[in-house]
Order: sequence, then C-alpha cells, then structure tokens
Amino acid sequence: MPRNAYPNEPQHFANIRAAIDEYILPGFAPPAPILPRSSNIFTVGSCFAQTIHKALKEAGINSRHVMLAEAVNTPPCALLLLEHLRGKNAKTTGHFVEEKIASPENTAMLRSYLPAASAFILTLGVALQPFHEDGLPIIHITKSTVGPKWTANGNAFHMLSVDEVRSYILRSIESIRALRPGLPVILTLSPIPLMTSVDHPAPMVQDCISKSILRAAIAAAMEEEIPDLYYWPSFEMVRWLSAHTGPVFGADGVDERHVSPKFIDLITSVFIERYFHPA
Repeated sequence: MPRNAYPNEPQHFANIRAAIDEYILPGFAPPAPILPRSSNIFTVGSCFAQTIHKALKEAGINSRHVMLAEAVNTPPCALLLLEHLRGKNAKTTGHFVEEKIASPENTAMLRSYLPAASAFILTLGVALQPFHEDGLPIIHITKSTVGPKWTANGNAFHMLSVDEVRSYILRSIESIRALRPGLPVILTLSPIPLMTSVDHPAPMVQDCISKSILRAAIAAAMEEEIPDLYYWPSFEMVRWLSAHTGPVFGADGVDERHVSPKFIDLITSVFIERYFHPA
C-alpha cells in the first residue's frame, strides 16, 4: 500500500499548480482525457457548479447547468430533481417550493438535452437538509419560506448522516443513468461555506461538520468502484491547499464566502486539461 508524506516544507507549496499535481490529483484524475471538446456536459449544483459550467462554455465546450440555491444544494435535492426528470411523481419524492426549477419548460429542455449528454457533473454543497412535515425533502428554499410559520407547521432541518448521503449519491447515479445509460458521472464537493447555521451556535463548526459528512459519503460511494464514476477534488484544492499557499476566500474583489476568480480559473483549467482532449 503506497504511503505518501504530507508536504511540510515551504518549497512544497512554492508552485501551486505543481502542488495540485503532486499532492491532490494522484488517484483522482483519469490517466488520460476521456471527453472530446465536442462533448455536451450537464451540471447540477450551486454557484460553484455554475463556475465550472461557465468555464466549460468559455472553453468552447457545450454545457447546461441547473442551479440549486446555495442553502439547499443537498444530496436529497439533487436526487429529487433527477427523479422529477425521470417522470416520477414529485409528491412521492419531495417538494418543489419554487416551481420554476420544475416548470414544464425547464423539464422539457433538460429531457431533450440528456440523450446527447457526454458527462454529468454533480456538485454537492450542504448536508443540512430541510424536510417537509410529511418527511419528504424540500428543494429550493428561499428566506421567505423559512421562518417561524414554516417550522411551526412541523417542517424541520436535519443534518444527514454519511450513510444517508452515500445512499442519495448512489440513487442519483442510478437516476441519471436511467435517463442516459452509461453516462460518466463526476462528483465534486463545493468549497463554499453554508450560508447560516441551523440549531447550532457556531456556523464555522457546523460548516465543517456538513462538509466532512459529504466528503466521507463521497469517499464511501467511490469505494463501490462504479464504472465511469469520478471525483474531482476541487474542495481539497480550496480548503486544504490554500491553507498553506494563502487565502483564496475574499480575494480579488469577492466576498469572504466565495473563492477568488484567479483560483477558480486555476481549478477549472486543470479540470479541463485532465478531462478533455486538447482543442
């Protein structure tokens, strides 16, 4: 079993790109690019997934993105969306608080796009999930829908377990491949912190708990050795590497919850280089 030392000298971090290649990507990138530049990519997630989508478009790669609100970019919400696309009754799988995301127009557009999709990128963000009083998950909560009246009706947030998240991930893979058999799936974990803690006094601590659950669940899903399932370690690049190389949150004009555009450009350029054939 290989044992690789954690980098502990300043020179190990002098070149950020070299550090990514040596200390983060081994085992988490295809040995050679797997996708042509003519690919059609389908991405689901919050603002971090949107940055991947935009980078693909700027590189001339066709991409469609479904935006999930940052506060509820959760595994159950991703599954709910995919099950909706499969034509399952939303009343048996969950609740769309904002119907725009599940409108007939959007649904028809996505269903028409999926048969030609070349890969599916699923970005998870939060393990803190809102549930309806009937026990089913809720998708696309806004501030106006969460308040005393909402919780008084029996609705509540629940921090998912590793096993629960793992199950949602595997079911999401099953759902997307029911729509497009054999579709390569690339999992990512958004480095963007949760917006607010719920029933917890320390938002940074609850964010750590949430991200740790998601990352452990992704690792458990990867251990299933499902064909054409990948994990892109952008989370580790932002949260671990930047702890040694300098702050990336709040840099270059963005707020303290978001990653600097320069570092995003680095992450996405390496992703495109590793997954897509040269132009």
